[in-house]
Amino acid sequence: MLRLRLGKLAITRGEFIGLLRDRGIGASVHFIPIPLHPFFAPYLQNGENQTPAALALYPRLVSLPLFPAMTGDDVQYVAETAVAIAREHRNRHVFAAAGGSFDD
Repeated sequence: MLRLRLGKLAITRGEFIGLLRDRGIGASVHFIPIPLHPFFAPYLQNGENQTPAALALYPRLVSLPLFPAMTGDDVQYVAETAVAIAREHRNRHVFAAAGGSFDD
């Protein structure tokens, strides 16, 4: 699992996954919070069944490939590619600060 810092990216999770796929990496989303499953909808009326943390985390999660035949080189490629995409698409807000500016 990879947890994206969406506030620091200029792309969405879907775009991030698409860019991984463009580079030969099959990523997806496998975690779906219980409140988003139709079967559990009737149980959500009870306040103790709410899952705000899961709902907040859901848009940020990406499942990276993991399978028995993955080599060390495969793992390295996936990791390096994910980092490269994040760097290429980071949100470059520049804020004026007293005496200069800084990147967010």
